[in-house]
Amino acid sequence: MTLMKPNIIEFREYLSRPEFWDSYVGLSGVHSDLGIKIIDVGEDGVTMSFSPTASMAGSDGTNSCDLGPVATVMDSAMGMSVMLSLEEFSSIATLELRTDWIDNPKANCEISVRTKVDNVMEDLVFVQAEAWQEGSEAPFCRGAARFMLTRGEGNLSKVIMDAAKEQEFPDKRESL
Repeated sequence: MTLMKPNIIEFREYLSRPEFWDSYVGLSGVHSDLGIKIIDVGEDGVTMSFSPTASMAGSDGTNSCDLGPVATVMDSAMGMSVMLSLEEFSSIATLELRTDWIDNPKANCEISVRTKVDNVMEDLVFVQAEAWQEGSEAPFCRGAARFMLTRGEGNLSKVIMDAAKEQEFPDKRESL
């Protein structure tokens, strides 16, 4: 018996709902600690944002945001983009995340991360991202990542599948 595969457009619409966004950002301590918000879910990627606080400033005394939280939000946004690019549910793992810093972001100024899935090849997905500071015309960071499809039910895919079965995509199993 298998779960009937939901239409990818219905799945994307489900992931665009504020109810999902609330449950997604509350999944792990880091999401809620950073105050990550899902801004947009598009056909080829997502946009997330967060507002770095003064406590996230780097140790150089310049009021620049530490780069770790930015990389964390990039990884989360790229991971969600991967989930949107799949034709069936799968757990995923970040194999490689590379970031190229153009400038240091300021603390106390919202940062947005936009992602785009470049290519899906068998068990690998290639994604790119850009991070923008509020009021800036150019990105301060660009990133690229490779994700591996692990074909299991990781935490995120389990939450999505459970919610989908209960709410949007009823379980239509064939009886034996």
